[in-house]
Amino acid sequence: MLNIAICDDDQNTITQIERATQYFFKTHCIENKIHTYQSSENLQYDLMDGFHYDLLLLDIEMPGVDGMTLAKLIYEMMPTAKIVFITSHLEFAISAYEFSIFRYIPKSEINEKL
Repeated sequence: MLNIAICDDDQNTITQIERATQYFFKTHCIENKIHTYQSSENLQYDLMDGFHYDLLLLDIEMPGVDGMTLAKLIYEMMPTAKIVFITSHLEFAISAYEFSIFRYIPKSEINEKL
């Protein structure tokens, strides 16, 4: 079973990402459990409490803890986890590669690219 975290400060975006993710895994018969976070701080606390995720779908620009900070923490704690940034801010792509970001998906292309 894959453990997946979705973190974005916009609930509509979370819903859109969750639906696309569920559709993909259902059509490919892959068991998964999705946890959603509208607060990056809550995800950070869960990571520090030992929660483990195989795949994390993150926004970059969020209030409080931003996606780049989360990516650094994830990379240090779970180096094999895959991180996908779903964002409107592709200008961060080069600096994020040091955290082994798996992919960038523009928010305008969630359904097509995710």
